[in-house]
Amino acid sequence: MPLSYKPLLIALSTLLPLTAFGNEVHTELFNRDFEQDTDNVGFPDGWSVSKDAEITLTRENVSSGTRALVITKGYAAVSQDLDITNLAGRRVLVTVDVRSPDDAFFGLRVGYYVHDEVKGKKWVDAPMLWDKKPGETFETYTAQRVIPENALDGRFWFCLYRSKNTGTVIVDNLSLEFLDESAALDARQSTVLQRERDYLLEKLRLAGLKQPDRPEWEALRKEVSAVRDQAVKEGDFETSLSRFRELNARLQQTFYRDTPIVANWEDGYERLEPTALPVPEEPKSASLSALGGEVVALGVELANTTLAPQSYSIALTGEVTPAVQASLRRHVLVETWYTKGATLIADPATLLP
Repeated sequence: MPLSYKPLLIALSTLLPLTAFGNEVHTELFNRDFEQDTDNVGFPDGWSVSKDAEITLTRENVSSGTRALVITKGYAAVSQDLDITNLAGRRVLVTVDVRSPDDAFFGLRVGYYVHDEVKGKKWVDAPMLWDKKPGETFETYTAQRVIPENALDGRFWFCLYRSKNTGTVIVDNLSLEFLDESAALDARQSTVLQRERDYLLEKLRLAGLKQPDRPEWEALRKEVSAVRDQAVKEGDFETSLSRFRELNARLQQTFYRDTPIVANWEDGYERLEPTALPVPEEPKSASLSALGGEVVALGVELANTTLAPQSYSIALTGEVTPAVQASLRRHVLVETWYTKGATLIADPATLLP
């Protein structure tokens, strides 16, 4: 049964578009892939459009299906109202594919009522995603939020934003699920899986630039995104982490065309990047010369395209005296403290055994 919104028009006018009050209320996200446009007017069925928003549907370069939503104007652009029972304590999981041709920022917010001991029934408006800056190709974003125990059944509001109110945002393949909170990943696990997914997607982007027109990259991209989404649903951290390692090996096997190990020379003072894809070179020698008291370095970048350990021989030749010493060090990717583990950085000071 549709909810009555009339008493809320004044109280929520700064939060919600006024055009959102006439649509039928659903129990799950309707037309989440924007495929339905019954009247063929360029507006997706089931979505309410803010009075200052300009949207349309495109059939070009979509993420899935045949249509995607294009938002060119407006802040809080399109929204839906859902009628949800047993909302308290549930975990909300959102996934969405977004791209922008002109560096626009994207956001997604939800709203619901809670019981406040002082104020009684109180509206809560919370971000799921905010100020995300997608590239020109689709990027998959995943977010989750645990609904508080004092949440009230009934209205659940879902809204897509251009969070900087500039540029063009193209949205496709939305998913909204209400899950059992007990299966949730903890904060660290969620950060690690998000980090590994983002690094893999960036490596796939780089691989696509270096070897365009290969369908394997898009197939791998979908698998990478699916692993993170499944982990969030089921809370299976270890299996998902192992799956990311397998997909990384497959990416490198595909990129290097089944060569088991790839090597090239690099600047010895450059940090290894987590998304590195070494350019393969034929084995060759390199020489170093140092003046008295000088320290010089040479780097070798290796890529193992399998899940099994590989051996690679490095031979040092030349005169080594008490005044000339050589040491082998490796770059170890460690979690960045400043980003609370959301990124990795190479520590080049680790001596090889």
